[in-house]
Parts: sequence; C-alpha cells; structure tokens
Amino acid sequence: MKIGIIGLPQSGKSVTFDLLGGPNASRAAEEPGKGRTGVIKVPDARIDLLSKLFNPKKTTYSDIEFVDFAAIQKSAGGSGGFSSKMLSEIKTVDGLLQVVRCFRDENVYHVEKTVDPVRDYKLLVGEFHLADMILVEQRLEKVRASVAKGLKKDARELALLEKLKTTLDAELPASAVEVSAEDDALLRSFAMLTAKPMVTVLNLDERQLRDSQEEMQKRFAQELGAVKAIRLSARIEGEIAALDTAEERAAFLEDLGMTEPARARLIRTCYEMLDYISFFTVGEDEVRAWTIRKGTNAQKAAGKIHSDLEKGFIRAEVVTYEDLARLEGSYAAAKKEGVQRLEGKEYVVGDGDVMNIRFNV
Repeated sequence: MKIGIIGLPQSGKSVTFDLLGGPNASRAAEEPGKGRTGVIKVPDARIDLLSKLFNPKKTTYSDIEFVDFAAIQKSAGGSGGFSSKMLSEIKTVDGLLQVVRCFRDENVYHVEKTVDPVRDYKLLVGEFHLADMILVEQRLEKVRASVAKGLKKDARELALLEKLKTTLDAELPASAVEVSAEDDALLRSFAMLTAKPMVTVLNLDERQLRDSQEEMQKRFAQELGAVKAIRLSARIEGEIAALDTAEERAAFLEDLGMTEPARARLIRTCYEMLDYISFFTVGEDEVRAWTIRKGTNAQKAAGKIHSDLEKGFIRAEVVTYEDLARLEGSYAAAKKEGVQRLEGKEYVVGDGDVMNIRFNV
C-alpha cells in the first residue's frame, strides 16, 4: 500500500511527509524523479485495546508506505510540469495525497506569487489530466491500427479507450468512467493518474486552523466541494509532536479544539481512501492487524496470514471487535452469548472482525 505525496514548492509537502513518517523513516532521494520514502503504522485504537486485553509478546499495526515526490517546477517556458520520469514513478503508487498551501507568510515565497489553493489544486490536477490525455491518444492510435488489421482481441480495449477519451475531453477524470468488472482490470493496467484516489491536505496557519470559515477555506469548499480535503497546519503539528509529555500535547490540542493530532486522522483517511479495512488476530504471542480490501472473502483473507491457511481453509471462527472488547477479551463469554460464529470460505470479512482460521494441509 503506497501513497504518493505531491505539491508545489513551499506548499508544506515535505514537512507533511516528515510528520507522517517521522525523521527516522525519511531518506534523501537517490536519483532525480525518485522520492523519499517512509513506512508508518496506521493508528488504531482497536489494536491498542486488544493489546491491553491479551498482553501479547508483540503488537503489529497495519502500515502504509508514503513517497515524497519532488515538487512540481516551472519549466524555462514558464509552464508547470512533472518530468516524464517522475510521472512514471507516480504511476506506481496506489493513491495520492496533494498538499495545497493556504497559509500566508511573507518570508516563504510562492511560485505563483500569490496564495490561492483553488488555483494550485487545479494546476496539479491539470498536469495529471494532460498526461492521461496523451497516454490515451497514443494508445488509441496503436489499438485502432490493430483493430483495422482484424485483431478482434483489441476491440474491447478500443471501446474502453474511446470511452476514456470522451470523458477526458469533457474535463472529467478517468475515475468518472463506469466500467464492468472485466474492464476494471484493463483500466487498472493503464495506471492512469486521474483514476487514482486522492486526498487533499489544506495546509493552514494557526489563525486559519481556528477558523474553519476563513475566506480561502470557504472558497475551496464552494468551488471544489466534491474534493476530499483535510485541514491541518504542518507547522502546528510539528510543534505538537515536539512537546515533551502527553499532557502537554493534550493541552495544546484542547486549546485548538482537537481531540487528536491531525496526523492520525490523515493516516486513517489515506488507508480508507484505498478501500482497505483491517481484520485482527489475537493471542498471547501477537495481536495483529491484517490489511485487506473491502469485499475480501474469508479464504482470501486467510491467505494474508499464510498461504497454507488459504489452501487448507476449513472455517473461520469470527467475533466482532465490538463484542470481544465488550466482553473484555473473553472467548468463553463470546461463545456463551452466541456472538462467536463459524463462517465459510465465501464469508465477506468485515472491518474489525477478529478471526481464528481452522485449516488442514
């Protein structure tokens, strides 16, 4: 699971990466077009509680890899753009996190001379849109030639490409195209940038953070209401993280009207935007979160733990997190109340299910 962080210079993109991954997780890019990478744990209060209940030797959280790509730069001709190398790297990520500057600071320059989050958001999205249009047009030329020669196997791809071109020409993203389950795999193979899920970070100053109705934020919501955006101040988050004690951090958050650092909320949102959920395994040795996509059945989920569990799957013993937490981790109580159940291979695993796999190989 990999999220790419993008943004204009001085947007707070790299500061956001450092907040997400921590200084020990980041590293300098090794070559142009390659971003810094960091793997971080997904905060989950359910794992925290299960770990307290079972007191395991080891506790393992889900994780996400973040990639901090170089900022988009203006070319000599005055237009913005990602290099072809960087675009090919961005294609490898599962989702995108765009950091958009809202804060005003006369000591921090802006490449567009003024602070305008709506314009900046559209600028980067426009770059992705253009790259997708070029890809579709180039691919269309080749596939049309193949179909003209009688290669019927390319006819389905041609129909999908024409649908994509119509959508992109209407200034809509590739994600707006409705496709069948069969065509979805083909669409994924194109690795189109505007088909990737995206979360936007509005990087605020302290005044803006305290006032959600501030002018720039209101305008962003009015003009881009469908955009999934999270408000945070990278500078303030850094100050919170630097405090010595949990009590000091809690007091700072309370003063800002927050119950937790925005970092935790942002990480969870990135996890959710990819349609990922967690199921848990518990015991004296380890309490662990396992990452699967929504809609995964019990047999496939068992394969996340070990391939032998998938091959020899018999049944899954399932109890919801809510029931197990309510019963203070007692499986005996869960059986007595009838909230622990046996499920077959086609059972669709729910977020927070605690599972024990019965198998035979």
